[in-house]
Amino acid sequence: MTEATACDHKWREYTEEEMSTLRSQSRQGRPSGAWVEGAEQCESCGAVQAKVSWWGQVHKVPFAAKQEGGQPVIHWPTRSGPAPSSGGPGMM
Repeated sequence: MTEATACDHKWREYTEEEMSTLRSQSRQGRPSGAWVEGAEQCESCGAVQAKVSWWGQVHKVPFAAKQEGGQPVIHWPTRSGPAPSSGGPGMM
């Protein structure tokens, strides 16, 4: 279990200054049509979650390094195509 999952998270909203910095850091790699709506940081463990909107949906995603020792980045959701069919012809 990681430190973030063991925590009883005590979230605080990012300030306008922190949001401005986060938005400028997230421009590179941001999918077209995506926007950072807000962010929260746990006062206990330091974990950060960004609230992003993309393709009309709002997601809460981590703002963290993707690799050990890497720079923190927004883990943008992926756009998936239509759900595969659940059955063959005649199945309902």
